[in-house]
Amino acid sequence: MLCGALLGFSFGAFMSANWALATDLLPKGEEAQYLGLTNLATAGGSALTLFIIGPMID
Repeated sequence: MLCGALLGFSFGAFMSANWALATDLLPKGEEAQYLGLTNLATAGGSALTLFIIGPMID
């Protein structure tokens, strides 16, 4: 339980810093477009992994 909490806290800190850095690097006025694409890639990759890795584990 403690390890899970530590992992969750660490991942949350990393992701918030990652998004903050990304918004600083993006062209002004186009942040929403690029952050939307990044979020789609992150969430889409996680969703597709279930369908690819799940049958391999079974």
